Amino acid sequence: MSKLPDIDMKLEDIQKVISETGNQWEAGDNPIQRLSDEEKKYRGGFVPKPGTPSLQEREQQAKAKTAEAKTAEAKAAAVEKFDWRNVNGQNWITPIKDQGNCGSCVAFGTIATAEVVTRLQHSQVGLDVDYSEADLFYCGAEKQDNRTCVNGWWLEGSHTYLAAEGVVDEACFPYTAGDQACNLCADWQDRKKKFPSNKITDIKMMKEWISTTGPLTTAFTVYEDFFAYKNGVYFPKTDKVVAGHCVSVVGYDDTVNYGDPHWICKNSWGPDWGMNGFFKIGYGQCGIDHEMWAIKPSPPGSI
Repeated sequence: MSKLPDIDMKLEDIQKVISETGNQWEAGDNPIQRLSDEEKKYRGGFVPKPGTPSLQEREQQAKAKTAEAKTAEAKAAAVEKFDWRNVNGQNWITPIKDQGNCGSCVAFGTIATAEVVTRLQHSQVGLDVDYSEADLFYCGAEKQDNRTCVNGWWLEGSHTYLAAEGVVDEACFPYTAGDQACNLCADWQDRKKKFPSNKITDIKMMKEWISTTGPLTTAFTVYEDFFAYKNGVYFPKTDKVVAGHCVSVVGYDDTVNYGDPHWICKNSWGPDWGMNGFFKIGYGQCGIDHEMWAIKPSPPGSI
């Protein structure tokens, strides 16, 4: 497969190589694609926790795992197609947000999952729930792991904080992009919600969790051409790595006559990027299914 060059990549180059190698997805102009190379780095923010597999190792392990899962038995473990944006005509997903130029994606991907879990816990598809990414990142990442907009964070950190300290609502600590002090509202202790979680490494279990319980949070490698994603099932067409990134996985599709099997994800780059803020990515691509994190409902008595 031909690949894009590692430097001076333009939208027309991306579109050309996609056409030459098979149109799994379409590239197009958008506000994120037009950012400078330096600004694009801050649109990620996931970094593997020290002592865990690197981004490259995560990709290698994900590809091997996906190859093993391409069996009828693995697919039969879950329904062939599921999407929390349309469950019997109801959309359980909260609105698309924008992390801005700050490597806070781990907070956004984690919160996106927690918000849906809360709606499902209360069986209210339209429940007004909006948790504070600022609390999770500017309080949690800094206090717990000394992480910032520049050096990003890992999923183990966000889920540890979410379970131990909890998170307040957006109104208690509104998010703005850029490192800042933890500045919770006066009654923050009464507004915290705690969420236990667990890590899932088996693809069959990932699908089963999504189709029966709720979305999952994951991380993957962002290649340069991903910023131009418009629609379709994404497969990287370049070797140029920009950053690691975290998103919420809201569905998947295994159906044979639909195209390439894929995960369906909610991004945090605003509604003008991708498919109104969402994207599809092929199984095993970019380390997307190396591991995923499940968030459980806030326990009774949680402050």
